[in-house]
Amino acid sequence: MIDYYRPVAVECLLVGQFPPIALYLRRGHRNFILYKPDDVELTEKDLQRFSSNNVEFVYVRAGDAEIVANFLEDQIRQIFERDDVTSETKELILSVVTFNYLSEVFKTPERIEDVKRCKKLLKALMKNIVSKECLMQALAKVLDGNYQIFAHSIDVTILSMLAHESILNLASDEVLEVGVGAMFHDVGIIYLTSNSLDGPYPCTDIDYSRVKLHPQMGYNLLLTLWGEKYQVALDIVRYHHEKFNGTGYPFGLGGESTPRSAQIVSICDVYSSLTTERPFRKASSPRHSLEIMESEANIFNKEYLQAFKAMILEGGRIS
Repeated sequence: MIDYYRPVAVECLLVGQFPPIALYLRRGHRNFILYKPDDVELTEKDLQRFSSNNVEFVYVRAGDAEIVANFLEDQIRQIFERDDVTSETKELILSVVTFNYLSEVFKTPERIEDVKRCKKLLKALMKNIVSKECLMQALAKVLDGNYQIFAHSIDVTILSMLAHESILNLASDEVLEVGVGAMFHDVGIIYLTSNSLDGPYPCTDIDYSRVKLHPQMGYNLLLTLWGEKYQVALDIVRYHHEKFNGTGYPFGLGGESTPRSAQIVSICDVYSSLTTERPFRKASSPRHSLEIMESEANIFNKEYLQAFKAMILEGGRIS
């Protein structure tokens, strides 16, 4: 039963704008009660009622979830220009929109061809997210510990854009292309797992020798969709598992043979993994994660690693 409903944060219920769809309340683990049919208008009194009863989420039928996602994505610019919408609500909406976008394109990869759509979301991230932590906290509120691959992709994207701006002082359009590559750095995984990407640990059924195929498979997919137009993004997808000492994959490149953006995204990828809870270990603190990475510093560009460390300890911000 639970699979037939999808959560929607109450903060996303914008009166006068939200689509006319049925809303449900959850009672217990599997019981969902109709709160409002699709022909009844959402009002401020509804929001007040949710607030007074500490309701954080309402639910929509799975078939209506895409309607909600499309609404939020279409309205994102107008929503962010509204003074009556709090910054916390904007961050929550942006996390929902970004997550829904990734969920959609990972399940229907040909939609990745629309790079303008991806860049539109990345521009919103750059403009409206105060820090990486703010977005991930908002995302955690929505995901409830699930959908690990999407949360990781978003985490790496934010870290990578912050790092490129901080370390390389790139212009905004260059940072956007880095964000595109980081967003899809693990897209090749979709060809390697039989598990649902909606699960918390979708890659547990993949033998490690096959995992090593995902950078090249992701690159092949994007090259087919994009041609060679977005070379920086393509390099990130193809080379983000290469190591500075030549022990990475898929090609075993070493030193500066790996494009610089892929070197930086590699650092962001490892840091994100270390700071995220996995089935075989607990998440490490940011400081401890950096210590672990420094203990294996020969696999990273040392200059980039130290600059990344400084950024994290100082509290990275998107300017």
